[in-house]
Amino acid sequence: MAAFAPAVGAVLAQVRVDSKTNEHKAALELLGIIPPAGKVVTGDAIFCQRDLAKQVIEAGGHYVLVAKDNHPAPVVDIEGGFAFEAAARSVAAPTSPGTGPGVRSVRSVGHLNGQESRAPGEAHP
Repeated sequence: MAAFAPAVGAVLAQVRVDSKTNEHKAALELLGIIPPAGKVVTGDAIFCQRDLAKQVIEAGGHYVLVAKDNHPAPVVDIEGGFAFEAAARSVAAPTSPGTGPGVRSVRSVGHLNGQESRAPGEAHP
């Protein structure tokens, strides 16, 4: 398992994936070596795990992980989150008490907290 910096084309750190462990555990170890603060961590579906995402967020980083249809619950959550965000944007239209100079527009927008989780089929807040 390696931390790769594409801007410089270099491997920054590397950890061995033992036969008694897996890439997920190695990634957690690697995050302890290379702090993800201010960085974007990417990974395929094997890394789409709550503990890994939580460790990246708590360290001040961001992540982009692949979610596949063979695990439907995370896919439903992700799709629901995007649908909720789109709906929130659609109700963010300005509301004004009147028109003319000096009139203020008020906008309301809701958002989905990225750290919330829900059971499949449960409605978003």
